[in-house]
Amino acid sequence: MSAVTNAYCYVYSSPDTSDDYLSRHYSSNLFDLFPDTYIFAVNGTTKEVNVEAGKNEFPLGNINLSAVTNAYCYVYSTSDTSGDYLSRQYSSNFFDLFPGIYTFAVNGTTKEVNVKAGKNEFPLGNITIKAVKRGYC
Repeated sequence: MSAVTNAYCYVYSSPDTSDDYLSRHYSSNLFDLFPDTYIFAVNGTTKEVNVEAGKNEFPLGNINLSAVTNAYCYVYSTSDTSGDYLSRQYSSNFFDLFPGIYTFAVNGTTKEVNVKAGKNEFPLGNITIKAVKRGYC
């Protein structure tokens, strides 16, 4: 698994990830597993992987939002952001996900993003509101 960060990666024997995991390692480490089909989970995203004898690789997508502040970034599997989120990270941090289409939400704004294997940059904009007196917007 090619990862930029050291997110935990969990290995499950079935798609029901509420079951106990078989193994847990940092996503940038190697796993030794007997050949079989497993479910890997990283930052709330999952992928079914057929592990064969020998070397197996599958890349992750690394997200960089190039944020100035530490606002939370929520990641959803669909455009409906009213449900449970898959992952939550500070927007100034790098984080890894399996490739796929996700909806990112930062400070009430959303964007659908196609995360590809390798590095992905989706810079956020920022604004400073200058006021004479301190108050709420």
